[in-house]
Amino acid sequence: RKDAAMPWDVPLALGVVVLLWAFAHFKRNRAEIHTFKQPRAIVTDGPYRYSRNAMYLGFGLLLLGAAFFVNTWCALLAPAVFLLVAMFWYIPHEKRRMRETFGSAYDDYAGNTTVDLSAKTKPDAEKIRARLIAEAEAQLEQTDGRRLVLSELAQRVGM
Repeated sequence: RKDAAMPWDVPLALGVVVLLWAFAHFKRNRAEIHTFKQPRAIVTDGPYRYSRNAMYLGFGLLLLGAAFFVNTWCALLAPAVFLLVAMFWYIPHEKRRMRETFGSAYDDYAGNTTVDLSAKTKPDAEKIRARLIAEAEAQLEQTDGRRLVLSELAQRVGM
């Protein structure tokens, strides 16, 4: 039996377009492109409006197109391995670093994007709880400080 040629041009072209589009927005926002360096910005425009993992998506499509071009089933291992490594190693590391650096701003962005290539893991409930308590305490301190100032003013005025 002779295998039919697989459609390689569409995923390859889509991969290149998504990759270049994502890279351009990283450059425009002066974001850090190296995974293990400190993040400098949250990129929320361009393809990042739809996916937090636009570059990985672009690379995955590019590798899929290349595998289709080779036209052997074992070539599909390259995009599969790439996506698995991205999902279970790179992306979780990046998410952790983004949360540490940008806190709730990153969580807000993450809640507004739909395509997430990372492996679904349970959020660290204790860390989330601690962050929420710290934010609530900070709010309470600000409120108590305002009340103290108001009560001092009221005493001076004789109320």
